[in-house]
Amino acid sequence: MILVKHPNPKLLQECDAVTDFGDNLHSLVYQMKAFMKTLWGRPQGLAAPQVGYFVKVFITQSGVYVNAEIIKKSQETYTAKEGCYSEEPNRFDYPAQRHVWVILKYQRLNGCLAKKRFSGKAAQVIQHEVDHIYGKLCCGGSKCQTTHA
Repeated sequence: MILVKHPNPKLLQECDAVTDFGDNLHSLVYQMKAFMKTLWGRPQGLAAPQVGYFVKVFITQSGVYVNAEIIKKSQETYTAKEGCYSEEPNRFDYPAQRHVWVILKYQRLNGCLAKKRFSGKAAQVIQHEVDHIYGKLCCGGSKCQTTHA
């Protein structure tokens, strides 16, 4: 696997929904988990578009999320400082507006639907990875989009 880097225009496109929960999806997730262990810094998550697969899949230290969408979020927001593997190495100061908590609707690796509430750092990571699968980046440059779900 290799990292897809900004300014690749595909990073700014919404990814396709996953419809097949078979061996190819399981293989992609396995490869992403192994690849994430090789990255600089302290990886918190990795989205499929960052490694050239433009489908709605991302992983975090605590899970695998397929076809995820934020369905509810706090009104309260804050400006987080973030790094991104699709951006400059070892830079962790990209400003991103984040909600204090979010509720995520997603599918598990087996296709089953799930909902989960995230708060604090976990909510920040989820929002960052959801941004990736919807074609948004936190870099704040002229061709990037700083966003919150």
